[in-house]
Amino acid sequence: IQSLTMYQLVSLLIVEAVVLAHLPIETYGDIITGEKTISSRCRHPFVDVGNRCYFFSENELSFDDASKYCEGLSEGQVFGITLAMFDYSRKEDQDLLDAIASMNGTFWIGGKSEDGNQWKWVDDRDVNLQKPFWFQDEPNQVENKCLIAQVHNFNAEHSRTLLFDNECGNSFKFICESGCPIHFRRLGDYCYMTSSDIGVPDLPWQEARDYCQALSVYEGYHADLVVLGLPGQDDYYLMQHLITSEAHDSWIGGVKQGEECKFQWIDGRELAIGSLYWRDEEPDCGDQDHVDLSCEMYTGEAYVKSNRRYINEHEGSIAQPFICQMFKDA
Repeated sequence: IQSLTMYQLVSLLIVEAVVLAHLPIETYGDIITGEKTISSRCRHPFVDVGNRCYFFSENELSFDDASKYCEGLSEGQVFGITLAMFDYSRKEDQDLLDAIASMNGTFWIGGKSEDGNQWKWVDDRDVNLQKPFWFQDEPNQVENKCLIAQVHNFNAEHSRTLLFDNECGNSFKFICESGCPIHFRRLGDYCYMTSSDIGVPDLPWQEARDYCQALSVYEGYHADLVVLGLPGQDDYYLMQHLITSEAHDSWIGGVKQGEECKFQWIDGRELAIGSLYWRDEEPDCGDQDHVDLSCEMYTGEAYVKSNRRYINEHEGSIAQPFICQMFKDA
């Protein structure tokens, strides 16, 4: 089977996008999830399965061409898009297998072996051969094999989606995954990691930023402290979901510039002192020179009990939790 040229791949992308664009969204939801609605977390033509976003192809390609197709869907997106992968530690793996079972299909997913012994996901992680989901006696250690997820019928009443190896040049439908790196979670159009959620010790502002920048994310992307006010970013929604406890003040990517009372985001945009996100009477333009995101409980006769999120300035040497964000490289 010959590999597709770039022109052919682009043509397939255009044709499939046009077809999907003309499918009623309820119909497309039926095809993928058996439901009548699709979560707004996932942008068309991706659909929400198990709290992650997947694209299920209608056309069939070889493994390598399917992988290129998925990468082509990344154009202009914040999220890296690859063939779907498992990590064997998340409920989403089983949700994806259940979705495949509901379609009774066979799909390429993102695992490959060059020598028949060592299997790798397309992000270069090892495929754990000792974990569940493999069919009996699979993989069978033959060179140049790639991974399919296929429904196997044990009997008339019992079927499961299992993993098999197959010749990489064969053509099957495939599943693309639009998701966040491990430990990151998707909120709106971006991926975020909250240090307190994964047990990372509290750090001063600069060390927190160094930690974010050292994180391993998708090729073509980088991580840094979170910022607000980006295109497609719902700041209010973001603040509500990144800070959920009044006990957690968390470092974000805002810093004071010089001796004057001027602040900016780490991407160079101005953080106006008149921004409605500042806490009352902040910034006070004293010695505190870095910005955090906080949650405070308002109570009293004049207030309905509620949590308010805001930003304020703190001394950067204080160790606090922090929030990282994934950005597309310039």
